[in-house]
Amino acid sequence: MRHATMNVLLPIAITIAVPAVAAGQAREAGQGMTEGQAAAVLLDDRDSPDVWRAIGLAVELGPRAGQELRAAVIEAAWAGVRREAAARAGVVPAGETDGDLLFMLFEAAEALRDTRAIPLMIEALKYGGAYDALADLGVAAFPAVLATANDPGLHPYRVSGGLTVLRFMVEDGSLGPRQVEQVRETARERLSGTQDPFFIDDAVRLALALGDPELRRTVERIAADRAYAETLVSRHWEDGTEASVDHHAQAVDRVQARARLFLSGGGGDIGPLRRPSSPW
Repeated sequence: MRHATMNVLLPIAITIAVPAVAAGQAREAGQGMTEGQAAAVLLDDRDSPDVWRAIGLAVELGPRAGQELRAAVIEAAWAGVRREAAARAGVVPAGETDGDLLFMLFEAAEALRDTRAIPLMIEALKYGGAYDALADLGVAAFPAVLATANDPGLHPYRVSGGLTVLRFMVEDGSLGPRQVEQVRETARERLSGTQDPFFIDDAVRLALALGDPELRRTVERIAADRAYAETLVSRHWEDGTEASVDHHAQAVDRVQARARLFLSGGGGDIGPLRRPSSPW
């Protein structure tokens, strides 16, 4: 079951499909520009070819970027987020926003692997990005990611992203015992009561990654017990309207099918997938 409101998101919601080659092109575009020049262009907040060159330099440098360029990338990305939010609210025309530009600003911010960009990367989860960058930051990003996964009232994409990043952290082994226990509690919460079906798959995968027998039994119950699965899957869209009987039944079917798949050890090719190594 998908939310009706998701169908009216701005083009940035689909920029996750931009080919990886775009990052390579941006790196090439940054040649011949100094960090100071790039920072000035980004903070000038104007749409010009120089903006793409500045982003290209930031992507190329990644964690090697200086403080001035780092700050400019983060601020420029936040400015893009504000423009996109204003367009969705009807304050400015949607045509005045550039989804590809915001996508690449997120890419540049993620490349920095800078803890100051954590709030921005939490924002980027809503658009389907930043999983690897947040997971790479490990314990530094953990509190913000945990809080995101623990708030089902947030945008479903953001909650889904938070659960995915927690799974990556668990699989990486980057968390301590106390943090792992907090993740277990989050998985329990997301697999009990009534939840948005959009992120139940992510909660199931997180539960199984933890290797906890109790959580595995919960997933087994979801897979086998239709009545239980029906109570778990929300009957309402994000805007509060009620889904049709058929849509709810389809959502339950999907949740159960995915639970069975992941229990069997399958689904390893279903994204989001952990990037094996950072390009920086």
